[in-house]
Amino acid sequence: MFKYPKGSIWRKWDLHFHTPSSFDYQDKFVSNEQLIQKLKDNEIRTVAITDHHVIDVERINALNQLAKDDITILPGIEFRSELGGSESIHYIGIFPENADINTIWTKLQGQLNLTASDIKKVGHENVRVDLMDTSKLIHELGGLISIHAGTKSNSLENITNALSHKQAQKTEICGAIDIYEIGKTEDMQGYKEKVFPVIKLEKPLVICSDNHNINNYSLKANCWIKADPTFEGLRQIIYEPSRVYIGDEPSAKVENSKVIKSISIRNSNGWFEEKELQLNSNLVSIIGGRGTGKTALLDLITITANKDWEEITENDDSFLKKAEGHFPKLGLSLKWEDEEEDLVELNQIERISWDDGDDPNKKVVYLSQGFVKRLCSEEQVEALQKQIEGVIYQKVRDEEKAIYSSFGEFKSSKLDLINRKRNQIKLQLESFSDEVNEKVNSVLEIDKIKEEISRREKEYLKNAKEITSITKIITEGQEEKKQLLTSYNDLNEKKALLEKSISILAQSIRSIDVVANEIQDLKGDLSTKVFNINEKIKGIGLKQIISVSIEPKDFSVQLEKQKTSNKSDISSKNTELGKLKQDIASIVKQLNLEKTRQERLTSLSDLNKKLKEETDALGEKLKASNLAQKTLKDSKLKLANAFFEYFVTLFEEKASLEEIYNPLETTLLEKQEDERRLFRFNVRLTFDSKKMTELGDALIDHRKSGNFQYKDYRELQKTIESAKQEIMKLNLESELRSEGVGKRLDEENSQTISKFIKLIVGAFRYKDVPFKEKLLIEQLNNNFTIADFYKWLTNIDYYKLSYSIEFDEKKLDELTPGLKGIALLILYLDLDEDFKPILIDQPEENLDNRSVYQTLINYFRTAKNKRQVIIATHNANLVVNTDSEQVIVANFEKDKALQPAYISYVSGGLENTFENDEEKSVLNQKGIRQHCWYVLEGGPEAFQKREQKYNFPT
Repeated sequence: MFKYPKGSIWRKWDLHFHTPSSFDYQDKFVSNEQLIQKLKDNEIRTVAITDHHVIDVERINALNQLAKDDITILPGIEFRSELGGSESIHYIGIFPENADINTIWTKLQGQLNLTASDIKKVGHENVRVDLMDTSKLIHELGGLISIHAGTKSNSLENITNALSHKQAQKTEICGAIDIYEIGKTEDMQGYKEKVFPVIKLEKPLVICSDNHNINNYSLKANCWIKADPTFEGLRQIIYEPSRVYIGDEPSAKVENSKVIKSISIRNSNGWFEEKELQLNSNLVSIIGGRGTGKTALLDLITITANKDWEEITENDDSFLKKAEGHFPKLGLSLKWEDEEEDLVELNQIERISWDDGDDPNKKVVYLSQGFVKRLCSEEQVEALQKQIEGVIYQKVRDEEKAIYSSFGEFKSSKLDLINRKRNQIKLQLESFSDEVNEKVNSVLEIDKIKEEISRREKEYLKNAKEITSITKIITEGQEEKKQLLTSYNDLNEKKALLEKSISILAQSIRSIDVVANEIQDLKGDLSTKVFNINEKIKGIGLKQIISVSIEPKDFSVQLEKQKTSNKSDISSKNTELGKLKQDIASIVKQLNLEKTRQERLTSLSDLNKKLKEETDALGEKLKASNLAQKTLKDSKLKLANAFFEYFVTLFEEKASLEEIYNPLETTLLEKQEDERRLFRFNVRLTFDSKKMTELGDALIDHRKSGNFQYKDYRELQKTIESAKQEIMKLNLESELRSEGVGKRLDEENSQTISKFIKLIVGAFRYKDVPFKEKLLIEQLNNNFTIADFYKWLTNIDYYKLSYSIEFDEKKLDELTPGLKGIALLILYLDLDEDFKPILIDQPEENLDNRSVYQTLINYFRTAKNKRQVIIATHNANLVVNTDSEQVIVANFEKDKALQPAYISYVSGGLENTFENDEEKSVLNQKGIRQHCWYVLEGGPEAFQKREQKYNFPT
C-alpha cells in the first residue's frame, strides 16, 4: 500500500551486513535482538543480510519479526568469484524483502553447488562461484548484484588494467553487475572522473559496514539512499545513481521556511478527502485523468500561501473559480518545514489579504495555465520580456543593485555614462558642423574678396590722378598756394590717420567689453559645473572637492585699465583732430579755391580715404578666409572624429548590455546536453535609412544641377540603401583599441564607416571641381546651409543598437506560444533565485513529448535540487525521467461510492509498486508506478526509456 506517502526521502542504508550465520563471524553467540537493536541505534533504515555462501532463511525471518516496520530486511548472500587469484573478488546478491527466499536459496544451492556437503568438500575459504553465471542467475531470480570495488578488500580492482584483455574483462563485468561497493569515500572521485566516462555507463556507488561483529559495529561513512526503504527503492539507484549520498548527511537545498511540509483541508462539503497530505521537498508530480483535481490541489496550495484570490480567479482553468460556492466554509492549513503554519478560510481570503494588512508578499510562485497563456500570447511579448528581465535581475549581486528598485533602473544606471557621452557628442557634431559651415562660406568668398580689393585699388588710383590734376590747376603759378596746398594735403593725410587711429581705439574698447562679458559668463558656467561635479563627488563618498580659478585673477582690473587708457587716448586724439580740422579750414580759406573744385577735391579725398579703409578691411577678411581654407581640413577632421566616437559608444553600450544579460547564456549553457544555445542575448546595429532619406531629401532642390536634378526622393533612397550595405558590415564582435585613456574603433570598422560616408557624399559631387563643398551648396534649397548638410550627414539618431532576448535562435515575438512557454519555464526553473516553492500547472501544454524530453527534463532535474517544485502533469517524461521524488495521484468520483469524497489523493515514490484488484477504490488498486504507467501519456515508453538508458532489463 502507501506506507511512505512523502515519497523518496533520504534514509541510512547498510547493504553489506553479516550475522553469526557467516562462517567467519567473530562472536557466534550474538542474538538477533542485539543485531536489530544495534542497527536501530545507528538509525539504519534498510539492511541487507549478506552472509558468506548462505541465506539463513530462519534467521532472516526472525530478524523480520523483530524489526517490524522500523527496519527493512533485504535477504542477500556474499560470494567469492573465480577471478582475482588469491585475492578472490567478492560480490553480493540482494533480493526483495518479500521474496520467496526458500525457493531462491534452494535454486542457488542447486545451481551453484552451495549445499552444505558441497561446501564441506572444499571448505568455506575455497568456495568459488562463476561471477558471470551467478550474476545472470541472481537477475533471473529478481535480485541485484553489488561488487567490491575501489580500495575495498577483494575488489574488482584486483584485476589489472595493464593488459587490454583484462580491461575488456572488467568492462564486461561492469555490464553484469548493478552496484559498486567502495572501500572509502575517496574512491568516488576516481570512478566518476575516470572509470564511468570510459565505460560510458554510470553505476551507483555505495559504502557499507561489512560488519562481522555487532559489538564493534561502525560505518566507514554514512550511506544515504533517497528512496522508500524497500527493494524497489534500492532498484531506483540503478536508474538514478544520484539517489546515493555518501557522507555525514545530505545538505538541505533551501531554508525550511521555503519548503511546504503538508496541506490539510477541512469543511470541504464532501469535495475533498479531509486528511493531511504530506509533500516532498524536491519534485512533486500531481497526476490523474482530466478533471480529477490536479489543478485543484495547486490552487489550494497557492491561495493558502499567497492569500490572493485574484491570482486564482484570473486563471480561466482555475478549479476554485469554477467551483466557487460549492464549499463556502472551506478551511485550509499549510505547514512549512520551519513549523510555521498558514491558515485560511476561503470566504475570508480578500479580507486576510488586504483589509487586515497582512504581508502581501507571495510565498509561492504559481505558473498557472492561465498565467502562462496570457504571458505567451502575441500581444504580451513586452510583458514576457519583463518577466525574463525580472528573473535576470535576481542574478545581479545584492551590492550592485542595492540602490535600485527595478531592472529598468539598474540597466539605465549602467548606461547612464554612455548616454551622457552621446549627448556631449551630439552637441560637438552640431558645433563642428557650424564651424565647417563658417569656414566653407569664408573660403567661398576668397575670389569675391580679391575682386573687390582689385576694384577699389583701381578706383583709388583713378581718384588720386584726378586729385593731382585739380591740385595742379589750382596751384599753377602760385607758389604760396602751392605750399598751402602741400600743407593742406599733409594735414588731410594726418587727419585720415588720426581718424583711423580713433576708430581702432573705439573698436578696442568694444572688444574689451566683449572679453569682460565672456570672462564673466565663463566664471558663471565654471561655477555651476564645478558645483554640480562636487555634488556628485559628495554623492560617491569622497571628501575632496574640485576648485577652478581663472588666472591672472586681476585680469578684469587690467582690462578696465586698458579701457580707461584707450578712452584717454581717444580724448587726446579728438583734441588733436579738432585742431587739424581748424588748420585745414584756415588753409582752405587762404587758398580761396573755386567752390566746385574745392568740393570736388574734398569729395575725392574723402572717397579715397574710404576706399583705403575698405581695402584694408577686405585685406583682413582675405587673411581670415585664407586661414579658414588652411584649417578647414582640421575642422572636418574634428567632425569626423566626433562621429566615429559615437560608434565607440555603441560598442561600449553592447558590452554593458551583454554584461547585464550575461546570466541568460552562462548559467543556462551549463545545463544543456546538446550544443543549442536555447537562450541568447543578441545585439544588432540598426540603421534608419528611411529617416535619413526623408531628412536628406528635404535639403535638396531638385531643380538644380546634380545627380538629383528632376528626380524624386527615390534617387537619394537608392544611394542611401546602397551605402547601408556598407555600414551594416560593422563588426560588433571586434574589440575596441586603447588610445591614451580612451578607446577607438579598430581599423576595419573605421574604414567601413569612412566608405559609408564617402558613398553618400560622393552622390552630391557629380563633377570634379577644386572646392567640392561649392557643389554641395549649389544643390541645396535656398534656406539650407552646408551646416545643415553636415548635421544631416552625421546625425547619430539614424544608428542604434537593437537588442533582443532570443530563444532557440528566434526573437520572442517570433516564438509560438509553446516555445514561449518553454522559455518562461526554463527561466523560472534555472535562473530564478528566489527559491520559493514553484507550482506549475501542466508545463507540457502545447509541447510534444520530444520537446519535453530534450528541452525541459534537465531543467526540472536541476531546479528540484535547489527549490521545491510541484507540477500537475499528464506527461510521463516529466514524472519518470525527472525522477520525481513524490507522485500524488488524483481521482474524481462523482457518486463517492468507492472513496470518501469527490476528490481523493494518494501519494508515494516511483518505487511504490503493487497491484491489488480486491480493493474497490481505484486509487488503492495500484501502486504509484502502476498509476504512472496507466494514467500518464507515454507512461510505458517513459519507464522503458529511463531503464534502457542504464542497460537494465525492463
